[in-house]
Amino acid sequence: MTTGLKDSLGLIIGGKIEEKLLTSFFVLYKNARIIEENNATFQRQADGFLNQITSYTDDASRIELKTVNGRYFLNEKLVRFDDRGMSGAAGVVAEWRTFGVGGVSFDPTITLDELTRFIKFISGIRPGSQDFDAVTLSLKKESMAKVKLLSAREVQASQPASNTEVRRQFRAAARTTFFKAMSVVEEVMSLTQQEQKINVSKTKRVVHTLIDHITRDESSLIELSAIKNFDDYTYAHSTNVCVYSLTLGVRLGFDRARLSQLGFTALFHDVGKVKLPTDLIRKPDAFDENDWIQMQLHPVLGAKTILRNLKFDAHSARAARGAF
Repeated sequence: MTTGLKDSLGLIIGGKIEEKLLTSFFVLYKNARIIEENNATFQRQADGFLNQITSYTDDASRIELKTVNGRYFLNEKLVRFDDRGMSGAAGVVAEWRTFGVGGVSFDPTITLDELTRFIKFISGIRPGSQDFDAVTLSLKKESMAKVKLLSAREVQASQPASNTEVRRQFRAAARTTFFKAMSVVEEVMSLTQQEQKINVSKTKRVVHTLIDHITRDESSLIELSAIKNFDDYTYAHSTNVCVYSLTLGVRLGFDRARLSQLGFTALFHDVGKVKLPTDLIRKPDAFDENDWIQMQLHPVLGAKTILRNLKFDAHSARAARGAF
């Protein structure tokens, strides 16, 4: 059984398996237009995709691929992948909209012949030339019972909330997550300044919450990180660096363990500033030469502070290096 993270809105996040399956489908779909079905490359891609759907087990009798409001789902798992890169998915989905298709459902027992015929059939339809009913009728005449097209209306109606409501929930959750992260940074700075023990578990938890949110919907957090008028720049800055770092990490395909270390490092990158005079940190005027000499000490102070105040493990080691 494949597993995925479950976020605060109940969406299950797919992983590399789901990403690979979707990419294989759209690559095959795109190439069906330019490669004959007896071509060795096309046959290899079709066989590879067939192996993926027949081996994909998710406590479901069918493999359902659909797109809702620009997001891609595989058996209700939200899948993040580059739909404008190699897969060409964005172009395919744009065409689907012209004849009302919102997704495809496969019976895992589909044969290679039926899969090949379906891909050639659906990819050969000229955008806007038919409506959904006409396409499904043609599909039925081709005797491909183990493939079902999902209408865009049907897919949209299956969603528990409207797009506006989902966006509202995303933004509300992002705001809560962002300010919770800022609060943790403030607490870390305060405890460090007082040479008290830092709650590492609490810090890791907020990083994992940020990971979950970015994996699901990075834009809501990026919107918050662009706001410049926070009351305390230092805490907002560290949170922003964490959000940007995790966003890059997700885009680069880091696994959860590496994302956790990356986010933890980002939150602690400026911790050395608590060892500098407060009037220097909050100085409204331009720094003079002596100010800059003091300020340039904070990377070393940060590394020393982390190694002295935190239990030594992979997270603290990376954080110390990051601060330095």
